[in-house]
Amino acid sequence: MIELVSSKSYFDRPPKMKITKTTIVFLVVVACLTVVVCLPVVAQTIPNDLPEKTPATIIKQDGDRQTVVKKLKKPKPIPVLLPTRARVKLKDGHQRTGSVVSVNSQQIMIKRGEISKAEDINNIEQIKFDKSECCWWPNGIDIIVLRGVGVETIRKDRHFKVRANELVWENVEEKAIEIKPESVIQIDNRPIYTPNDIPRSMRNVQGHYVVSKMEHKEQVWIITAALSF
Repeated sequence: MIELVSSKSYFDRPPKMKITKTTIVFLVVVACLTVVVCLPVVAQTIPNDLPEKTPATIIKQDGDRQTVVKKLKKPKPIPVLLPTRARVKLKDGHQRTGSVVSVNSQQIMIKRGEISKAEDINNIEQIKFDKSECCWWPNGIDIIVLRGVGVETIRKDRHFKVRANELVWENVEEKAIEIKPESVIQIDNRPIYTPNDIPRSMRNVQGHYVVSKMEHKEQVWIITAALSF
């Protein structure tokens, strides 16, 4: 009789490891304890003085609806120039000629030679500037120069509606003047509700808008100007 001898008996093999529910719970507990212990150490290695970044987008909540809106940069003020000679038509039928050197919510200042005279803005119908005359042109910081004889405008006229109580131009002969974006309510018959509604072509312009006409109606200035470089 031939006896079959196995190299290793079935019963001599090592028993397989059984994974019970108790083992699983133990492993999960160990993993959680490891995270709790190591987390403070990791947090200490992260600097907490990093500068906060302004989000590029904002989220508007309207009931259950969320809208992602791109956050736009606030437009810079619109730089303007006034020719040195103007004709001011008053509502009482009179006229004044000279340089408009100041504008505020109550009056404008007209200078002729060495004499300056104030006019109430409520008595002003129209200011017409002579574009063939020179302009006080900013040349660096706090330096104004009288530029040439006439300034050539290279673009078509644009029409700005600006709140009269927010338009302040003081000492035009000495200071650069501008239109603040938040004071504009309309451009070329296009309503402006916020500064970001201002057309992109008018943002951060390198030149200046040369004013040719200003009209005062119902506490609003209607300014006609064309871009020049």
